[in-house]
Amino acid sequence: MRIPINWNAVTAVCAIVVAVFTASGWLTDGLREDIRDLRQEMREEFAEMRQEMREGFAETREDIEVLQQDVAFIKGRTLPDQTTNGNTQRSDSGKQVNMNPE
Repeated sequence: MRIPINWNAVTAVCAIVVAVFTASGWLTDGLREDIRDLRQEMREEFAEMRQEMREGFAETREDIEVLQQDVAFIKGRTLPDQTTNGNTQRSDSGKQVNMNPE
């Protein structure tokens, strides 16, 4: 007993299998290219971010140095809080100190 073979159906199935494998390979190649492009883009973005952070840190360091100089200048000066007739009223003690003894 022989089973009849429908060669049109076999050809159609083979064509579908070949099409699926081809599409799969094409999609895989496309995904590989996309992943490669994304990796390159990420590297470039991280490099830009690193550079911006370095520049930002440099600006912050400069600001800190300026603040240190300002603090040193202010510490070196003695400014009375309140002066009345040559006497300085210190805000921390409430006592009057004569800055210009006569």
